[in-house]
Amino acid sequence: MKVEQTPGRAPSHVARDQAFTEIRRTEQQLGEAQALAHVGSWDWDLVTDRLTVSDEHNRIFGLPVGRPTSVADVFERIHPRDRPNVERLVAQALKDGKPYRCEFRVRHADGTERTVEARTMVELDDGGRPIRKHGTAQDITERRRAEDMRRHLLGRAISAQEEERKRVARELHDETGQALSAILVGLRSVQESPTIADAHAIAARLRDLAAVTVRDVGRIARGLRPSVLDDLGLIPALRRYAEELGEARQLAVRIADDGCDRLPSEIETTLYRIVQEALTNVARHANASRAEVGITRRDGRVRAVIRDDGIGFDVGSALAPTARRQALGLMGIEERAALVGGRVEITSTPGAGTCIGVDLPLQAP
Repeated sequence: MKVEQTPGRAPSHVARDQAFTEIRRTEQQLGEAQALAHVGSWDWDLVTDRLTVSDEHNRIFGLPVGRPTSVADVFERIHPRDRPNVERLVAQALKDGKPYRCEFRVRHADGTERTVEARTMVELDDGGRPIRKHGTAQDITERRRAEDMRRHLLGRAISAQEEERKRVARELHDETGQALSAILVGLRSVQESPTIADAHAIAARLRDLAAVTVRDVGRIARGLRPSVLDDLGLIPALRRYAEELGEARQLAVRIADDGCDRLPSEIETTLYRIVQEALTNVARHANASRAEVGITRRDGRVRAVIRDDGIGFDVGSALAPTARRQALGLMGIEERAALVGGRVEITSTPGAGTCIGVDLPLQAP
């Protein structure tokens, strides 16, 4: 039987075109994946000294995309203080053929610095001589910054905890301890009172002193963790805190909610500490006269918005890497929200107040 071919290109040409199309599609998908993961790949032919790199590799090193790149170009971008160690690792790998992994900084032409994690493999010929090196380079700058900030926040939390213990110990000793000592002395005076009238007078003074002491102990306990948060929930606890803060700092604070039922315990605690930190920042730095806190719940999430009429600030400058240690209050808010799978939005303009929006899932991850 005779088979007639369809007019057009030969089958081999069609198959070849399809293969090229598939290769291009695969390369495009790989490039997109590398861009999303901030991972670049490279291949160094040691025989010809030819270096082949992906576009994302050159973006990471601040080199022109789409142009030939040499090994010297790459090493030129490595931070001068880190370059000797990288050169030592390369030389060692060429000598023993073992893979290695390292971190180093790269410096772009505009002075921007990035942190890179490199992984390298070495291929040897039959005689054990290195003929090819290949590997990946990942931009881990943001991860390292987050880890550094997390460590700093942890250290700050531990330091704050110790300071809080010192404060409580000092208050218990200086105020509560002295008051209890005075009560003991007073009770002895009651025993030694010559008349019933003198005993009644001393007892009255002791009763007033005991009432003040009970109030002070309650204040210290509420500072550590307000019992009203456990007993009545988030909104009553926030209103009590806002009342105490307002009296101490001459700041009018309004707490509003949508009347929903109580939230999960972990979410209530997280929101309480976030709002507490935000209002403390307002009282200390905003030079504000009023602040408002609104809490609403919808679609399995809870949102808190804290606004003030203070002096505001430039958010970009405050949260820049060089200034983040001066914005630890804001960083603490972001960190607390992230721990339960939430997110924070901060908007502010100098002279126009500040708004902090916190969005949390009702079920922590």
